[in-house]
Amino acid sequence: MTEKQIEISRKNLLQAISDHMIANNITQEDAAEKSGFIQSNISRMLAGKFSPNLDNLIILCDAIGMKLEVKSILYKSKTDEG
Repeated sequence: MTEKQIEISRKNLLQAISDHMIANNITQEDAAEKSGFIQSNISRMLAGKFSPNLDNLIILCDAIGMKLEVKSILYKSKTDEG
């Protein structure tokens, strides 16, 4: 997987989280209160200013009532191309 593919996948995931928050009228402040994160960090995360680790994604998704699961492979790995 290339760095560009990783970047696209990360942006898609963060957009899905943002879309979920909008659809459910959850503010960044609400998410911060429920997750224990600082609102500005949530803003930076959703804007793609830094790459959240898996633990932080799990905590944020839980705080906003979003299930985080891997449903499909976005790109074939090098071993799949063989």
